[in-house]
Amino acid sequence: MACNPLCKGHGCWRWSTEKGKRKSGDKAGICAIAEIIESPKIIVNPPDIGYWIDTSRIGVKPCAKIRFTSKLLEKPLLRENLKQDPVLKKISVIRQPNATNYKITQQEWQRVHELKA
Repeated sequence: MACNPLCKGHGCWRWSTEKGKRKSGDKAGICAIAEIIESPKIIVNPPDIGYWIDTSRIGVKPCAKIRFTSKLLEKPLLRENLKQDPVLKKISVIRQPNATNYKITQQEWQRVHELKA
């Protein structure tokens, strides 16, 4: 069976836009690194329902369960800084900010781990 872009064992980033808290996008960036622990599936009663802004998608679109491996809440990798990085300046979330899921290259993945250290 072919693996879709969101598969168990893959790494992912949690991107925060900070909308509603500050001027739109001034603190946007990578706020956590995670691992997909369960492939996407329809989840009718998500355990994190209190954090959902748009509950109309619950039970409609597949969701992947993740486990955070690094939280960068105190020092997120901000969009403005990522745009200056030679490796990360063209990551999909910067080029296409209205999409939902983005592919990450091995080079981008390694660079984020270097910067978070």
